[in-house]
Amino acid sequence: MRLHFATYLNTLAPTVLIDGDPNRSASAWARHGNLPFKVVDERQAAKLPASLEHLVFDTKARPEQDDLKALAEGCDMLIIPTTPDALALDALMLTVNALQALGTETYRILITMVPPRPSRDGDEARLFWPSNTYLF
Repeated sequence: MRLHFATYLNTLAPTVLIDGDPNRSASAWARHGNLPFKVVDERQAAKLPASLEHLVFDTKARPEQDDLKALAEGCDMLIIPTTPDALALDALMLTVNALQALGTETYRILITMVPPRPSRDGDEARLFWPSNTYLF
C-alpha cells in the first residue's frame, strides 16, 4: 500500500518514502525494483531537502504511543491504511482510540483491498468512521 501511495504522490510532486518499519520491506523493494521515487531509512531522513513536497513514512504495524504521538505531531496528515476484515478493524480501533486520546484530528483512514460487490465489507467498515474514511 505504501509503495502505491508514494507512487501516486510522486506523480503530483517529488516524493520520498521513509522506511521506518523494522522489517525494511520498502527498502528491499527499492533495491530490487525500479521505483519512481527515492526510499531512505529514518536515519537518512534528516538529510532530505526541505523542498520535498511529499514524505511517506512506512512504520511498523502498531506504533507505540510515543511514536504515534511524534508521527501525529510531525505530519500534515496521517493516513492509516487498513483492510475491511475484523482483525484489521480491531487493530485500527486501538490506533484511532490512541490518536483521539492525543487530541489529534489530522488523520484519515484508507480502507484497502475492498472486495467487489455484492460484498458489503468496505461499506460496513466505513460506517465506523464516515467522515475520516476513504475506500481504495
